[in-house]
Amino acid sequence: SQIVRSASVYYSSNFDVKLNRNLYSGQVIPARGAWIEYEEGSKEILYVKLDRSKKIPLSNFIYALGFDNREIIENVFGKNHILNSFFEKESDMDTDNALIELYSKIRQGEKVTADTARDFIRTRLFDQKKYDLAIVGRYKLNKKLDVLARAEKTYLVDDFINPETNEVILPKHVFLNKEKIEILKQNRHFLIKELFDVQHNLENETDEEILTYKKDLQKKELYIKNNILNVRTGEVIFVKDTLVTSEVINHLRQNIQLLDEKVVKFFLSLKDIYQKELERTGVFNEILEVYLSKDEHDNLYHKVKIIGNDQRETKKHITLSDIIASISYYLNLYENVGSVDDIDHLGNRRLRLIGELLKNQ
Repeated sequence: SQIVRSASVYYSSNFDVKLNRNLYSGQVIPARGAWIEYEEGSKEILYVKLDRSKKIPLSNFIYALGFDNREIIENVFGKNHILNSFFEKESDMDTDNALIELYSKIRQGEKVTADTARDFIRTRLFDQKKYDLAIVGRYKLNKKLDVLARAEKTYLVDDFINPETNEVILPKHVFLNKEKIEILKQNRHFLIKELFDVQHNLENETDEEILTYKKDLQKKELYIKNNILNVRTGEVIFVKDTLVTSEVINHLRQNIQLLDEKVVKFFLSLKDIYQKELERTGVFNEILEVYLSKDEHDNLYHKVKIIGNDQRETKKHITLSDIIASISYYLNLYENVGSVDDIDHLGNRRLRLIGELLKNQ
């Protein structure tokens, strides 16, 4: 078919007669690359499939993203009764074990270390060459995962404060109508929280993989961290502390057959290392806590944590911020926050380009 789904994130529901409630599912769909799919299985367990692989519990997928224990997960996403039931069974799970499990579902039969699994997942999701949302996909993803799109018609849990002046911009328990949402939009930079620093962002290379450093954090210059050797002779090609210049990169490229694989991967990838350094950031999300009712005797009177993605994002590949926000949206649906999508609506479809059709033949 020439008409396909546009790149974005979509959620749907299916009423289960036996359970007498809705079951929800979600799909993060790129123009090119690995799908992320959310679904509910038996016994109220939520699952994830990455790149059409076998499914793993959603809680384990969250661990794999870098949330290393239950306390951190509950602090970020809020307490969720569906996740809680699985935490009891998998008390020994952590990020490394979850990454290995996720890898094993995609590459069945292969046993690898956590570092290998981490590198594989990183290139599968966060590499522009393998994952592409396209411009329209990024626009639609940002629109769907905007924290404020979900917050309308709820009540603020806490005072919304300007931390620089301590001014109360909106008081707690205020009803978030369109006018109040607009005020939040104008001050949305106060909603931003850093969930992971540079070192713990799954999108970034680990410290062991990074072969340069900065002498002055205020300047852009990068220096070689350790001696770069000729793997055949042991001769030093560049000594540590050498300033990385275009001449250094060209010399390495001319002697590529003499270099260690890690050196080639770091210095001679398609992306300039100074550009890579600029893109090495933490993970930022916009977060808001709301009530669905301000009546303490109402069943809807409980805190709901809404996590949106970083609305400043322009990258054409998915980011960890996007994935975290897509999980939050999925969990929010079970708390009566958010809305499902009409996938058959033409606004959620696009025409395949002639080049795409030829490429797929």
